[in-house]
Amino acid sequence: APLPKTTAVTYEQFLAVQHGWTRNQLTSYLNNNPGEIFLQLSVSPGLFVQDVDYTNTNPNVTVGFSFRNNALVSKTQHGFKEKKFPITKAQYDLIQVGMTRDKVKTIVDNEGQLLGEGESDTHMVQYNGSGTGWERAVGPTVRIDFLLGKVYSKGANWFND
Repeated sequence: APLPKTTAVTYEQFLAVQHGWTRNQLTSYLNNNPGEIFLQLSVSPGLFVQDVDYTNTNPNVTVGFSFRNNALVSKTQHGFKEKKFPITKAQYDLIQVGMTRDKVKTIVDNEGQLLGEGESDTHMVQYNGSGTGWERAVGPTVRIDFLLGKVYSKGANWFND
């Protein structure tokens, strides 16, 4: 009997997917799983755009990959929660716009959870807050955006000491 169709992707697979991969390389890497085409259009004779989504039902996770002229240009994920990436308010306060990604990793002592990455060395990273005054039912989250490898913006919810 044929295996049931699945479009599930693990966080480790998401991390391993590289810019420049073709759609066939992605499909092959993901165990011949083609995903579902979310958007496909020819913008001009020399520009073909395709967005492919993968969905996990338990937990509820969506992973997206964008291709331009059959080359991967960006990837995003929403919903992976199997691993925590802790940050304290003191660490958050040390992070400044313009710092390199390596410097932030040194301050926080972990790489954070990758939410997405794109062209121009763009990365969106999330951390889980810990420490006195941070605890909430959902838990505080910190997001740091990097552009050209440096902190472009940072934000947090529930920083109520």
